Amino acid sequence: MSRRSRMSLFGLLARQFRSDLGPLLALAVIVLVVATLAATAPLALRSMTSAEVAYQMDNLPAVRRDLLSRAAGNPTITPGTAPFVQFEGALKAATESAPNPLRKALGEANFVVSTDSLQVARLGVEWNDPITPITLNVAPALEDNITLTAGAMPAPFDQVLAPQDPTRFPINQFTRDPVDPSIDILLSTASADQAGWKVGEERLVRVSQDDGFYAKLSGTFDALDEADGFWAAARSALQPGISHTSFSGSNTRIVTSAAFIDPGSWATLIDETRLSATTSVGIPLFTDGLTVDEDEELLPQLRHYLSQPQQVAKVANSTTVSSLIFTSDADSTLETALSRASTAISVLVMVASGPIGVAIAALWLLSRLILLRRRDALTLASARGASGVQLRTAQALEILALSVPGAAIGAVIAYLLFPSAWSDVSVILAGVVALVPPVLTAIATSPRSLRSARGDIDPRVRGRYRWVLEVIVLAMTALAVFLLLQRGLASSNGSVTVDPLLASTPLLLALSAGLIVLRVYPIPLMGFARAAKKRKGIVGFLGANRSIRDPAAGLAPVLAMVVGLAVAVFSGVLLGTVYGGVDSAAHSSVGADLRIDSPILTQEQLDEIAAVPGVADSVAIYQNNKLLNLSVEANIAVPILVVDTAALERVQANVPGAAHFDGDMSGKVGERIPVLLSPDLAAQYTVGKDSTLGPEDIVDGGDPGTSPSLSGVQDWVLIDRANSAAFDIDKFLPRITLITLDDGADAGAVTADLAKIVGSDATIESPADASALLDGSPVSGGLQLALLALIIVVALLCAATVVLALMISGPARERLLALLRTLGLTRSQAQGITGWEIGPTALVAIVVGLVLGAVLPLIVLAGVDLRPFTGGVLQPAVILDPVLLSLIIGGFALLVVIATMVAIATARRVSLAKTLRTSEEG
Repeated sequence: MSRRSRMSLFGLLARQFRSDLGPLLALAVIVLVVATLAATAPLALRSMTSAEVAYQMDNLPAVRRDLLSRAAGNPTITPGTAPFVQFEGALKAATESAPNPLRKALGEANFVVSTDSLQVARLGVEWNDPITPITLNVAPALEDNITLTAGAMPAPFDQVLAPQDPTRFPINQFTRDPVDPSIDILLSTASADQAGWKVGEERLVRVSQDDGFYAKLSGTFDALDEADGFWAAARSALQPGISHTSFSGSNTRIVTSAAFIDPGSWATLIDETRLSATTSVGIPLFTDGLTVDEDEELLPQLRHYLSQPQQVAKVANSTTVSSLIFTSDADSTLETALSRASTAISVLVMVASGPIGVAIAALWLLSRLILLRRRDALTLASARGASGVQLRTAQALEILALSVPGAAIGAVIAYLLFPSAWSDVSVILAGVVALVPPVLTAIATSPRSLRSARGDIDPRVRGRYRWVLEVIVLAMTALAVFLLLQRGLASSNGSVTVDPLLASTPLLLALSAGLIVLRVYPIPLMGFARAAKKRKGIVGFLGANRSIRDPAAGLAPVLAMVVGLAVAVFSGVLLGTVYGGVDSAAHSSVGADLRIDSPILTQEQLDEIAAVPGVADSVAIYQNNKLLNLSVEANIAVPILVVDTAALERVQANVPGAAHFDGDMSGKVGERIPVLLSPDLAAQYTVGKDSTLGPEDIVDGGDPGTSPSLSGVQDWVLIDRANSAAFDIDKFLPRITLITLDDGADAGAVTADLAKIVGSDATIESPADASALLDGSPVSGGLQLALLALIIVVALLCAATVVLALMISGPARERLLALLRTLGLTRSQAQGITGWEIGPTALVAIVVGLVLGAVLPLIVLAGVDLRPFTGGVLQPAVILDPVLLSLIIGGFALLVVIATMVAIATARRVSLAKTLRTSEEG
């Protein structure tokens, strides 16, 4: 039986592979890990962006997310049992004409037609308490979205008003002629309960002073799904509007309900009553299932759709709706989601540039180690006629055969993890990773690498090419930093992009720092070596000189340690900055420990709020929307905020960006009333000596700060409640209440007590609620996980470079230590000398990496706009968390020490006889 020759090409390659099995397997593992990360990263970021858009849109109420339009007039009405079929067709055409992906995101349009509020009186009652006005509504899709809780659906009718009979009119609630018609209406369960209207009960609805009709409650209903987009167009259908009369000495409740009638009878109602109508249309918007590319494409399409009127009737008249202009907060929310994703991606790309550099350094050291182990064979091949190109090609092809499968496996893993977000970019990145090791191997296979060279040359003697490269790197770094600082914050404008300047700046800074370390660290070491020369002991003297002459493989491990620690510290600072910024922005936007947004509150309710256990102080804010002319450097129509400014300053004492008042706002300065302009107005205009607000002269009352908590509009002027009469504001009807809590108060218990006072229509929010909404988003979770993963990866790669660097310098060290061991050098001294090879550079690199990691946020965050991410008005301040940074620095240093100890421990296994027998020098 023949035996395969071990001297054949395949046999020689197999023997060579087995002899270098350890380094080759290490290279394959690094390629696999890096290729997997490189291929997975863009897919994960795309998936994260889509998830962020879906998250933000899902947390947006339908009344703000869906496309809504309100227009005066009726839809086009056609005779027959389906009076709105033409209008429904026009709405369908308006949605189907939208381009994709907007068309894909739009649902089926719903509409509600409503009359103005009509007065209602209970029969046989002199005084109604509560007062129960209604609006008459029709919604063809209502029955598909409700469940009856009592009674039945409204019956059709063909007559509304009774025939004119001068002997009976004006109509009133005390004389009910049985021949007078009655129409069926349907109310929500909550509206019927608040109005005290029983199923089957009739009430008089007044169309005018002399005319009206009777309405019978045929049934009540609840929504099948209150979050369904249908209810966005029917805003008051489920919950009645609650207000109170302003009569002197009276505080009667007013319960305004939306009453629904049979859709086929709407034409009869309008023809007989001539009531004015308003048509409300809602088009649901769903972004679930859209890819990140479609999300980006959706934004400009949505903005264009909202800016253009949609035709719904061919012939326009004074009572028919001919076109609709839709409004929605979805475009701004979509832009915010994309901006948050873009910010996170920018941050991750910046941080990832460091591990990329460390991975290249590790692959370079592996290439050098493999070639070092093959030096004798390659030298022999060169001596027998192999050219440099042949040697480089052979080594590169062998490494390529190893790296391609690893990169392919990485791409497959990426696809299996994120199949729905697949992009060809992943294949390209995996291919680039596969090509890097062969290229580095080809570069390392130089004629110089095949020669054994002494390492004890003067470190001050440098090649001119190194100076040129270092100057280029330093110049590029300075230029990048200059451009970044000059440009300022970069806005994503609702697009997910990678900024090359931001991506490259951290790596350039780290590379420059590594070069500076290599230039600077020999200076103190040479001084130490001269001092050690005069002392007893060989370890310090010889170790310092070897560290100067041969700093364990040069730039690669230094760069790895500088970049590794810089990335770790930068990531820790960034996490602290982001989440500190989120908390600060949430507190600023809420404006207090608790914030109540509610229907109008009475003074009795405000007093009850102040008396709730745990409430330390409270202040109510009333926005009078009757615009007054503000004369500053221009004339501007603005609403007025009325508030007890002394209470406001107490409540917002610890709120970031809160307003600050220069003095007592309740009095006058001379004959002028002190006012506070909104932050936007204050940034553009100054209150001068000739400034007025309405009929009154005004003076600047202080600094408005930056908190957006006082109003939902950008332009306003704030006055103290004591001065409201000067502007003819005689009612205080607040909808915003800010509350501070006692120390140790249970916020949950206080919120539950407040909810009983303000009712179910109100929302009560704390800064923790606002923070949780941002912290719980896919982008926030993804950023935290990615930064943690990058810290771990870069730390492991850094440890690998330390081990590889010591392995590369191993042969020369072994020869020296073997000779010294024969002269009496102990093993502990040998290990000490080995430690000197990496110790000084590691110490300096760690110090520089720590400084660089602390400085990087100050430089890089000058170009990254974190406001979309934190939800704040201002760029968050850099926050250094000492506990987090201590853990990161301590863990990183420990890992480097362990890696060094592992490499040093290999010195114990050195064979003195073998080393001396094969030694070529000393």
